[in-house]
Amino acid sequence: MTKVSAFASPKVTRTRLSGIAARERLFAQISHSATPILWISAPPGAGKTTLAASYIEATKRTALWYQVDSADADPATLFFYMREAAAQGGLAKAHALPLLPPESVADLASFTRRYFRDLFAKLPRPALVTVDDFQDANGPAFETMTHEALRRFRTA
Repeated sequence: MTKVSAFASPKVTRTRLSGIAARERLFAQISHSATPILWISAPPGAGKTTLAASYIEATKRTALWYQVDSADADPATLFFYMREAAAQGGLAKAHALPLLPPESVADLASFTRRYFRDLFAKLPRPALVTVDDFQDANGPAFETMTHEALRRFRTA
């Protein structure tokens, strides 16, 4: 059962589907992936979000859902909503993960490493972290955060 925080933003809420045909071949490829990180790439409208959401639904896996947008280039925004995503998924209490303090902006890589180490430690095994519309945010801060988050996920 998914716990819902008082803050139920579409940004951290998995797309709900009905009447979608199961993509068994693609589900099998996802399930048998030998790496902890899977990138789904296709043209706009090809069904990447539908595939990810329907896989989570079909497998009943614990999942954290995060919808990227251009505001995520701001580090404080990303950490705020990532904390909300963890709370929404019932993976952590909202206060269990920190917000980005202003003094940490100068060393964003260190804060990001600690943040995602703590977040991934709270995830049950197995769990999925879905980052939808990844291409919609960019900039040096987003690249730093992404690089450190992926490094933490690979070693979690």
